[in-house]
Amino acid sequence: MPIDEKLATALNFAALVALITSAVHDDSPRLSLGDIYHLITNTGSSSLLVRPLNTLPHLISSNDTSAKDIVSLIGECGSAKEVVMAVQESEEEETTKASLPAQLVCIRADLIGVAISRLKLRRKSASETIQNTLEDFENAVTLAGQFCSRKEGISLLDSSSRLAEKVAAWVKVVAGEDDAAVSRCYKMLESFVCGVLTACSHCVRTSIAQRTFEQCFPKLTFRSAVEPGWEEDEKAVQEVIRVLWLLGCTIDDFVKRRSQSSLIILAHSPANEMENKHVLTSLSPAITASVQANMNIGESIALLLKLLHLPSTRDELSLDVVAPLTIILPPLASTHPDPLVRHQVFRTLSKLLSICPSNLRNPDFPQMRVASVGLVKEAVMEALSAPEPASEVFASPLLLKTFGPVLLRPIPPIYFRIHYRDIGNVVCFILVLMTGVRDKDALLSVERGLLAPLRSTLDNWMSQPDVSTDDIHANMSLASLQMSLERVDTAVASLQ
Repeated sequence: MPIDEKLATALNFAALVALITSAVHDDSPRLSLGDIYHLITNTGSSSLLVRPLNTLPHLISSNDTSAKDIVSLIGECGSAKEVVMAVQESEEEETTKASLPAQLVCIRADLIGVAISRLKLRRKSASETIQNTLEDFENAVTLAGQFCSRKEGISLLDSSSRLAEKVAAWVKVVAGEDDAAVSRCYKMLESFVCGVLTACSHCVRTSIAQRTFEQCFPKLTFRSAVEPGWEEDEKAVQEVIRVLWLLGCTIDDFVKRRSQSSLIILAHSPANEMENKHVLTSLSPAITASVQANMNIGESIALLLKLLHLPSTRDELSLDVVAPLTIILPPLASTHPDPLVRHQVFRTLSKLLSICPSNLRNPDFPQMRVASVGLVKEAVMEALSAPEPASEVFASPLLLKTFGPVLLRPIPPIYFRIHYRDIGNVVCFILVLMTGVRDKDALLSVERGLLAPLRSTLDNWMSQPDVSTDDIHANMSLASLQMSLERVDTAVASLQ
């Protein structure tokens, strides 16, 4: 569009604000945002953008691609202080909503990144200046990340990484001689980047578990099953890690923190950097929580595979580390809807059992029996739901004759005291047996060897002062176990 010489000559700040407002909100504006951008750049009128508080709120919320061009000009030419204020005000308004467009968050992050290098410290310190901005951005990313696509998740990670790097450079300039001030700001940036990574982890698809599996088990890989296009996702994650290293973080820092962000970062880090750092001991609770919550499954599998193939990991395989893994991995290997994940977990569990101390691989090891109960229970339920259950081995007396001596032995009292929450799995398995496998001799054996001792032990637990008054989680677990026992008693009574 040719430049309107009369308009260009009369153009001032008020006229520009009116044109932008009309272009964003009116159905038939005098000029479109593209025309306005053309007018500003060709007449050298970018100086009119020095006060962005009047223009940015309209432009940030616009979906017009030309709005982004004008926003970039404002970031470069406008008052850095007003740019930051305008973005903060728009974020405060948007974070009250249930969701937030990822594209809008990315625009704001890039805008702050451009303006921050020109921001001067006044009454506030560097950490006070960036604190609200980073907190608002993290909240915005959390909102946007709930429903964003794979591509949007990558954009959020990239924009946040660029913002953190530019803010870090600004901090180094304005507070370079004050090591304590720089350290405070870097900690805030680190928290921000880790929060963004956790919020967007479900969006990116790096195929980290399958790639790690194929590296660890090359002989089991006949054709790669890695998802196409994983490189861009992995690049975004690696950029986050690069920024964290720029902020002074190390592998040791994330080993100590035991968070979901630590789990993700370590899963995407080289295995040799985790040698002799007791990663499995430290991250085992995070891995357990991740699997139980069905989040970051790929990273959990990848990290386990990497660690289990390190020679130093053998020294970490104590009862406290192995027991939780042998409880959570079998159900995941048997029930996850993705066959690739089931195979990955099965091989992970196999590797764990092959390198753990021999006394932990003993069939008398209580945790192993409790973990295996879930697998057998699934097979029994499938057999009982078959069109002809009588023809199914897992719905016949042969089941208890084969598995009963291993799975249903009396469990040592020490295990009862520490892991009574897991005994409920065994009781639920017995309840399943009541519905189909009606071998009275076998049930009598289970009654004498397991149920009667369990009732007695349960009475003792319920009478303990610390359980009955203080531990609400123990109360709930014991009540659930008691209800399961009562259901078993009812089922046995119906057979007599």
